[in-house]
Amino acid sequence: MTGSRRDAATVLESAAAITTATSVDRVFDALVEAVDDAVAAPACVATAAADGLSVHGWTGDAGPETLATQPAARALDSGTVVRTTARDAVTVPVDDHAVVQVFQPPAGGDDDAVAVLTQLAAHATSAIQRLDAQRRAEASEQRFHALFEAADDALVLYGIEDGTPTAITHANESANALFELPAPGLCGHRLPTLVDAAADAFAPGNSSRRITTTVTATDTVVTVIVHPLPAADGVDAFAELRDVTEHVERERALTSLHDATRRMFDTEDREAIASIVIDAATALIDLPHVGLFFADADALVPAAAADAVTGTDLPALEAGDSIAWEVYTDGTPRWVTEVPSHPNVANARTKIQEEYLLPLGDHGVLIVGAERSGVLSRLDRDLAGILAANATAALDHARHARHLRDRETDLRRERNRLHALFENVPSPTASFVIEDGAPIVQSVNNAFETVFGWTEADLAGENIDEYIVPNDTRGDAAAYNRKMKAGETVNVEVQRRTTDGVRDFLLDVAPFRLADPSVHGFAVYTDITDRKERERELERQNERLEEFASIVSHDLRSPLNVARGRVELAEETGASEHFDRATQALDRMGTLIEDVLALARHGNSLDDTTAVALAEAATDAWQTVATTAATIEVADPPTVQADPTRLRSLLENLFRNAVEHGRPDAGEPPVDGAPITVTVGALPDADGPGFYVADDGVGVPPDRRDVVFESGTTFSDTGTGFGLAIVENVVDAHGWRVTLTDSADGGARFEFRTDGTPPGAPFRT
Repeated sequence: MTGSRRDAATVLESAAAITTATSVDRVFDALVEAVDDAVAAPACVATAAADGLSVHGWTGDAGPETLATQPAARALDSGTVVRTTARDAVTVPVDDHAVVQVFQPPAGGDDDAVAVLTQLAAHATSAIQRLDAQRRAEASEQRFHALFEAADDALVLYGIEDGTPTAITHANESANALFELPAPGLCGHRLPTLVDAAADAFAPGNSSRRITTTVTATDTVVTVIVHPLPAADGVDAFAELRDVTEHVERERALTSLHDATRRMFDTEDREAIASIVIDAATALIDLPHVGLFFADADALVPAAAADAVTGTDLPALEAGDSIAWEVYTDGTPRWVTEVPSHPNVANARTKIQEEYLLPLGDHGVLIVGAERSGVLSRLDRDLAGILAANATAALDHARHARHLRDRETDLRRERNRLHALFENVPSPTASFVIEDGAPIVQSVNNAFETVFGWTEADLAGENIDEYIVPNDTRGDAAAYNRKMKAGETVNVEVQRRTTDGVRDFLLDVAPFRLADPSVHGFAVYTDITDRKERERELERQNERLEEFASIVSHDLRSPLNVARGRVELAEETGASEHFDRATQALDRMGTLIEDVLALARHGNSLDDTTAVALAEAATDAWQTVATTAATIEVADPPTVQADPTRLRSLLENLFRNAVEHGRPDAGEPPVDGAPITVTVGALPDADGPGFYVADDGVGVPPDRRDVVFESGTTFSDTGTGFGLAIVENVVDAHGWRVTLTDSADGGARFEFRTDGTPPGAPFRT
């Protein structure tokens, strides 16, 4: 290398040409010229490419030399100057863009020349970087403008001065279309003057902000998002404007639909629902033609309508004669854009050109119409579809509610009727549910409370058996409960405790099951005590009839045979003693007949009872008894409530029994001259109210006391066996109790307790 071919000023001029070049190729051209000015030896500038180095230009007068590729590659990789002796070459890198290679340098090198080449390489690197940055900036700006113009949303650029928006400098086509301004559009306008919002809302500050406002000229609702945009002299603003009118309208429509639906579900009246549907459809779709038709037999009858064209009521649509009937029968919506020309149009002269018909289930049809085709938008049809679906649900709900109300009314009426029947049943009645095998009371009627003495409040939730079933019949009641639990009916005769004691009832139970698995039922108690008493009385009468038959067949036959035989003997012998014996037999027959008649005449019946002084009754009865061998003592006996005639019969038979059977030789005066003494007195209070009749005779042995009250039972030759049977009947009729025991003197003592023992209880012990 021989040093500089030109002076330093010339080299600097060449360097200036490098730094001001307008393209990369011009940079390399200027670099080639600068190298040619800087060194006298042959040199070249080679640029880096994907497939290696490519020579851009040669210097000097001689022909091109071959590029030393290996040193050039090392220089690019290392970024340093590479010297080689093989070909006397020096290679200077130009960053990673190119190399400058000089050949045939002088011995010992030329450091000044290398320094100049390094400086020129640095100028070339700086120029290339500047051009690359400029290219990227231009490409970025081009992409930004392309995106800005192609954006669907409206975009505008404007500056910010002192926190206030300046005039718009850029606006894309979407922004100009949104504001519907003539050319040049938005440029030059201030954004706050075009919308209903304050100016400071469009100054973003250090972060983005969002506002929703309205375009003043068109009432279009827009959402504006303002972004800060850094600028060389501060911050500008970049605003996105989105038309949300349809979204806002949809929200308003959905809110209106929600309100209309709520009002529809608040009523059960079909016509009221139809009116709400019409009002909502008119408000939502803003059309004059809206009609709702209800199905009625073979026609669609208008229920409500909004029709500003005809001003008259809409006609009914007969089956098969309209588009609406097709929609109703197949349940599919129809969108008809040429109504007059449709083959099934109900009125070919109609002014309505476009219709949207929607089925309302089995209730009818909703029709929305317009006088021009293409008026009904997709949003209109969507809103009408939602309204129709909600109306169908509301009509279903209303029908179901009416059905439930009618059912409730019927059930209430039936329940009231059942309750009235339950309360007015003359027999005691209880409703129950079987729980754990026990009949638990739910309610009882008034008759039950009166008869059994327990109120519904007392028994509700309680086991009824524990209150009214006698202890000795609990086993039978448990068996009936098992039958009821199995769902079997019960119809049995039972005894139950009442306010009047234990009485007989016919129990009828009809169990049934409701929705739950428990068994419910009604228990009806029909009082059959009187009937059972009559049955028992009839049984006793039958027994007496048998007794009478026995008397007639046996007891009367014997004295009759005696009398007949004695009369025959008297006729044969003429002896008078036979007549005496015949008379005795006839007297015996008379006594038997009187006792039988007494039993037959009275039995267990009573005339009216009254207060009877027992002392007076005993004195009167004593007068009718043959008492030559007996005396009576009255020891302050009480006053009793009795039938006077029957009580006298009781006393007469007791007195006669004492006189006739009180001594071993009945009826005869005792050997020692002491007669039979009969005593009538009051029982001690501790034993209960009552009286006694006692004698000091031989008494009745304990082994005979169980049978002496039976008819026809006697242990003497002269007795009839009916005296104590008559006593038993009188006691039974009064509901008393009689006890036969020993008197203080060893005779018989009959104790009568008159404390109101109910009929059917044991009358003797």
